[in-house]
Amino acid sequence: MAGRDIVRQYFEPYSGVDFKVPVLRAIEARESGGDAGVIAALGPAWEVLAPEIEWDTSPIAGDGPQTRYRGLAAFIDFWDEWLSVWEEYVYTVVEYVECGPAVVANLEVAAVGQGGIPANWRVAQACEVEDGKIVRMRAFPSLDEAVDAIEHSD
Repeated sequence: MAGRDIVRQYFEPYSGVDFKVPVLRAIEARESGGDAGVIAALGPAWEVLAPEIEWDTSPIAGDGPQTRYRGLAAFIDFWDEWLSVWEEYVYTVVEYVECGPAVVANLEVAAVGQGGIPANWRVAQACEVEDGKIVRMRAFPSLDEAVDAIEHSD
């Protein structure tokens, strides 16, 4: 399966729906089934994540101890913490752009924070695929910044 197809398999099932509900429900399964239980509950979308996945939010959040995560457990922990601050969290895939070793998913996010405060933004997630699995994801504030970073990386 090509890199673009793998990335689509991760993003498409939850595009346009409240991402918080299925993810937090799956995380509840962690108590009985561990990280594998979370992946199984989320089905084929999360089965494309490599066990050693690197998740880097530093292009958005800046450098710091809580901006880079390694491994499925840390990836799941990030989503558990991040989604817990939102009442609703919906992303929609705008487009996929192939760029060097990555496929960038350009997303629109519409979220509702605590107290019903709406928030809307764009995020571009650059995904690198090896052996049929997403091994690295980096979040950028825009598609242009993602493409620029990828084109100028070593």
